[in-house]
Amino acid sequence: MKKIGLFLLALVSFSMAQAQYQNTKIEVGQKAPELAYENPQGKVITLSEINKKRVILIDFWASWCGPCRMANPALVEFYNKYSKKKYKNAKNGFSIVSVSLDKSKEPWIQAIEKDGLVWPYHMSDLGGWQSKAAAEYGVQFVPQCMLVDANGIIIGKYQRGRLYQRFRQTSSGSIMTDDTQKLIIITAPSGSGKTTIVHHLLKTYPQLAFSVSACTRNPRPNEIHGVHYYFLSLQDFTRKIAQHEFAEFEMVYEGKYYGTLKSELQKIWTNHQIPLVDIDVQGALRLKKHYGANALSIFIKAPSLEILKQRLIDRGTETDFSLNERIEKATHELTYAGLFDTLVINDNLEQACKEAGEKILLFLSEQI
Repeated sequence: MKKIGLFLLALVSFSMAQAQYQNTKIEVGQKAPELAYENPQGKVITLSEINKKRVILIDFWASWCGPCRMANPALVEFYNKYSKKKYKNAKNGFSIVSVSLDKSKEPWIQAIEKDGLVWPYHMSDLGGWQSKAAAEYGVQFVPQCMLVDANGIIIGKYQRGRLYQRFRQTSSGSIMTDDTQKLIIITAPSGSGKTTIVHHLLKTYPQLAFSVSACTRNPRPNEIHGVHYYFLSLQDFTRKIAQHEFAEFEMVYEGKYYGTLKSELQKIWTNHQIPLVDIDVQGALRLKKHYGANALSIFIKAPSLEILKQRLIDRGTETDFSLNERIEKATHELTYAGLFDTLVINDNLEQACKEAGEKILLFLSEQI
């Protein structure tokens, strides 16, 4: 009975620590920092060598960590199940790199043997909580793990239990591809400050990349094909529709089409980045429907229609007719705000940019 009580106490304490802490040192989409430390035999092994054409789970643990040791049988079961599967773009399969926060070699080796941690990659600088590896990866409690794809890009950061759940919910090998193909959709009525927020996000977060839309209108002065839009002929656009090359498209005006090319999104994913799609409200809804849980849809909203109207007036680009037309359209678009994943009210631009960034990072990351 005493042992059960101690176990529950340890479990509750561990869960509270996890709930209160978020790893902000490492971001999904970034290159995994190099790890080069001695294995139990005294040989220096490196993450970059192990990672070649192989998906890697970096698991931070220690022999003195009770929750780690209690969870190790599940980790062994996890390894035995998934190390034998095949993964796209990872010819050498899947393995685990265990990084120990031990301070002494003997208990570290004994724990590996006793817990049956059969994978070949174990390393430690025997620095305990002063471990350089832990500092590099922002690790402030164990167990904690990072999933790295075959190109060395971090595609997930997890509590072990969340990792097991994620693998179980996906088909064999799909986590290495489909699960990482996330995208950010940002939409708003005209005058809400969407474009400014999008520019801030692209400048601040290098893991994001602007998704260039396609259209059939003529380029305006200073607009560049492939940078601002893909300017297509009506014939080319309709041909791509027939060949199902669009994730979404819309005829905004008679004969004037806009759309999001699947190839544009794939190009960004291939570059190990996350597409950021700046799009109108109806297009955003279609795109969200197409990609479901893999897409985060953000609706940017001005504090009120009065403020929105004043912002449009302040631009100095609207006639009375176009102003009324935009306000009428904005009033209609605001009725769809509740259909999006999250809402950002742009009352203070700096705060709105910060809030949008935090929501995106939360979506992209597996928060501890």
